[in-house]
Amino acid sequence: MAARVGSRGARITVRELLNHTSGIFNYTEDATFHQRLIADPLQTVTPEELVALANAHPQLFAPGTSWSYSNTNYVVMGLILQQVTHRHLRQLIEQRIVRPLHLRHTFLPEISPDISGYHAHGSLPPSLTGGGYVDSTRISPTWAWAAGGLVSNVDDLRRFYRALLGGRLLKPAQLAAMKDMVAAGDGLRYGLGLYRLTTACGPIWGNDGGIPGYVTIARNDATGRRGMAIGLATEPDEKMGLPFNRLLTVAACRALGKEPPPSTATNRVPGSRGPAWLNGVDAKTWLRPVA
Repeated sequence: MAARVGSRGARITVRELLNHTSGIFNYTEDATFHQRLIADPLQTVTPEELVALANAHPQLFAPGTSWSYSNTNYVVMGLILQQVTHRHLRQLIEQRIVRPLHLRHTFLPEISPDISGYHAHGSLPPSLTGGGYVDSTRISPTWAWAAGGLVSNVDDLRRFYRALLGGRLLKPAQLAAMKDMVAAGDGLRYGLGLYRLTTACGPIWGNDGGIPGYVTIARNDATGRRGMAIGLATEPDEKMGLPFNRLLTVAACRALGKEPPPSTATNRVPGSRGPAWLNGVDAKTWLRPVA
């Protein structure tokens, strides 16, 4: 099955979208995207507009020949799902994941930037803003949509991975296909929306996510019975790198039932893609300081 992405779409498969070997440009790295986001973070955009931003750039490589993470891949997948099922992506997530797994705090917002009830306010640290912490909570979810617009919490995230890796969400053949991975560099292998990362204590399974001011990381053993989920209401910048890296190492080792190795003097977070949504964005120009 091929996904239509401009004139190149007939050569791109669904698998290549899901494992980021499609070669499609990442729309969040487009300068026009940043200009519009900075000018009006509450502006509503359509998935088709996000794909159009990507289509304005040449393909990074021929499909299936290399690996590069692209938020555009997930937006295209969302459009494919809606076309095939004739249902809204929000309904599909609710019907096939949220309700069967009893996820009480997970939903895909449509347009509203507001989160009802008790929730963490996202903020960017001084090293990224050039000043104090700035609030980044109210951004239109349409800027991310299928690429990361989901609202959830760490309890639901752990429940999801327990069910996924434990075989309660997908049939065995589907889970096996999800775990069929390609090399993504730095000890990371990427499957269909799922990665396997080589750590000091062994292989760990999961994924990362983030938009300005929020970062989530889920890492589990192969069965999903042991794992950890971390939710940060700020960006782990360079100044936070060393303690954050140690936190991930300790948490991953504990999830694997092993003792973490001694701390090392490195600020690199293995397997992390970094705050891709912030590439080229000067947060001072559009986010308000936290009171």
